[in-house]
Amino acid sequence: MNGSPSIAVGAGHWNNAGRQARLERSLIIISLGVLAGVMVSLIRQPVHLPGHKVLWWMPLILAARLRTGMRGGTTVGTISTICTTALLGGRMPGGDIYFPIAIVSAVLLDWCIERLGRTGVRFIGCLLCLSIVGLVGNLLCMVSRIDALQGHVAFSGTMNTTFGVFVSFAAFGMAAGAIGCILGRSR
Repeated sequence: MNGSPSIAVGAGHWNNAGRQARLERSLIIISLGVLAGVMVSLIRQPVHLPGHKVLWWMPLILAARLRTGMRGGTTVGTISTICTTALLGGRMPGGDIYFPIAIVSAVLLDWCIERLGRTGVRFIGCLLCLSIVGLVGNLLCMVSRIDALQGHVAFSGTMNTTFGVFVSFAAFGMAAGAIGCILGRSR
């Protein structure tokens, strides 16, 4: 043993490598959140299916969280996506009024990733779990559309019933969770 225990404890105060690594991880996730916000705001795709914009932000943020291992990374990335989208005048995840629901879904994803990391689940279990949590997260964002569905058609295209909207949000959320898990897996 090198020296007394007090020397080993005090050595961490002089080493800034841990802080530097946390700062780098935070900047990576914030940068990808800004990129996701730009994509949500500026890329127009004629899909005409409700809930499809989750494919622009959730997989990117989820993959960054899985790659960096930063606690709360999905929440930080989602907040930076929402702020960027708001600054660019785009349509925010969860809608203009209900955007805090997107933050709730990000917290749910963070919680799930922490639990999966502690239990040591294999990749297929992680894929299934994050797909289901992505589905739930996007269904939480669907709350912003429920008030629009009262008594009239709220969407263009063929998905104009409440059940159709539910299925569309669920499918896109599940796909976003699965894509994020596949992109974020460590090799």
